[in-house]
Amino acid sequence: MISYAQFIADFPEFTNATMFPQSGFNYWANLAGIMLTPVWGQPAASGQPLTLYDIGCELFIAHNLVLEAYNQQAANAGGIPGLNRGIISAESAGQVSISYDTNGALELDAGHWNLTTFGLRFIGTARMLGAGPMVASPGGCVGPNSGPAWIGPPPWPGYFSS
Repeated sequence: MISYAQFIADFPEFTNATMFPQSGFNYWANLAGIMLTPVWGQPAASGQPLTLYDIGCELFIAHNLVLEAYNQQAANAGGIPGLNRGIISAESAGQVSISYDTNGALELDAGHWNLTTFGLRFIGTARMLGAGPMVASPGGCVGPNSGPAWIGPPPWPGYFSS
């Protein structure tokens, strides 16, 4: 399992313990440990390079810590924590206004993962799990190898075990 020290080393933007307390890290790290295995593989052994599981855990934790920081800011300002407003696409202050085209930065059907860059990285990585290699052939070929690309074996548990 990823340690707090490793997480802070990889994501130094979370060193502000007031905004991102270690208790929040612990909570989301525990949930990541439950949710991400075994699909994401195994955690790295002590002193070894990070595995896909470790990287997925870090992105999952970072995404949720950012959302928790938004909740804390709302509570500190007298607002209601946890209120979902979605992605801001336009703002104005007096005579000045700005809007962004959020479609280019969103993952289709990614839900709340679209709310942070860490979530976008997480969902992008998750969607690549098990994708396998693809081979594209030129069109117009005739023969047994001219069909669509093979998507790999079925992802059912135990498919390769006897």
